[in-house]
Amino acid sequence: MIIQTENPDLAKSPFLHRPNVLLTPHAAFYSEESHHELAARSVQNVLDFFAGRPIKNLAE
Repeated sequence: MIIQTENPDLAKSPFLHRPNVLLTPHAAFYSEESHHELAARSVQNVLDFFAGRPIKNLAE
């Protein structure tokens, strides 16, 4: 089993010193509102699946 993490070695990144690149942590989405929205969408997707409706936000 291969386990990948989100801890890149920035010292080796070709993007680190480019003037047109902005690096940010992958946590910008989190808030109480976004957590509630994620839960609501998940429940709605399950309900849609069992009702035979198309599932929104489906990652393929």
